[in-house]
Amino acid sequence: MSIGIREHAVLLAASYPAREYSAKADSQEIAAAVKALIGAVFQHGWSVVFGGHPTISPLILMMAREYGRRNSITIYQSEYFRNHVGQATLALLGEGYGRLEVIPNDASEPVPGPEEYPDATKCPLSLSAMRSAMIGHPGLLGLLLIGGDSGLAEESALFRRSFPRLPIVPLGGPGGIAKEFAKDAATPGMDPELRTALSGSRNYLFLCARIVHYLEAQRQEA
Repeated sequence: MSIGIREHAVLLAASYPAREYSAKADSQEIAAAVKALIGAVFQHGWSVVFGGHPTISPLILMMAREYGRRNSITIYQSEYFRNHVGQATLALLGEGYGRLEVIPNDASEPVPGPEEYPDATKCPLSLSAMRSAMIGHPGLLGLLLIGGDSGLAEESALFRRSFPRLPIVPLGGPGGIAKEFAKDAATPGMDPELRTALSGSRNYLFLCARIVHYLEAQRQEA
């Protein structure tokens, strides 16, 4: 791990769903939940690992600037998107808030040129390789799910295979596929009241603070 990146980290899988779950999610609620979660993580002194989704990167940049948390973010992206790195991701790197891990694309999925549209549905093997590398990031304490579509399902399955005992914590309030996962969250040792709140609570500041304390308790018991 690069010097300056904090030891303990949470893996965030979040997006505004654009396909099957687009009508089952609230973009404003997703944004509110992401910002509350990042704030709670930063307050606890941990770092954030995520896949550089273009709709989520601006929210993380906003919170990094608000908290001044340099060297607290690791962004994983596939080489498939090397010609289309978003402005928010570039700002996160340029302003010293974190680093970028670029994972080679699958040879069968050529990198689109600067003038081509990088269609995520055309690079499933490259995205799987990126997700596998991201889930192998050192020091992960758990996977947090917000909103999302089928990609979050793949990340959740990969994470569970790699870390059978680490928590997967979905926030159901914003909708998306995370809401379905909240019904049967893999959260060992979680207080029943908090487990119930995952399904639909929109009091994200309070909820995310409790989630971070839960992850801390699980870390200490490990």
